[in-house]
Amino acid sequence: MNILLLLVGSITGLCIGVLGTGAGVLMIPGMIYLGGLSFQEAVGITLLMQTLPVGALGAYQYWEKGLLRLIPSVMIGVGMLLGITLGGYLATQGVIREMTLRKMFGVLAVITGILMMT
Repeated sequence: MNILLLLVGSITGLCIGVLGTGAGVLMIPGMIYLGGLSFQEAVGITLLMQTLPVGALGAYQYWEKGLLRLIPSVMIGVGMLLGITLGGYLATQGVIREMTLRKMFGVLAVITGILMMT
């Protein structure tokens, strides 16, 4: 299982570096289906990974090329802090059931995919 999770992390890291996405789209399903984790466990790990400076080296590559704007990054970061706090509460306090969370995730992934292809 640990090797599979290392593979999930590596593939996700590659996708994040190239496309800027992967934590939700790849990592959560990978941890659930390959790692045997629950949805909430996968989300918790994803939140921790986003908290750690795992993207710093990749972000530096974009900064170095003048492709990273700080003001929008800070504004989005503050919004994420507020949203993650509320979302974490709702998901871990039984306000939203796990199956509902999985369905919400799937719908969001499909909608995002459709929007990105148009």
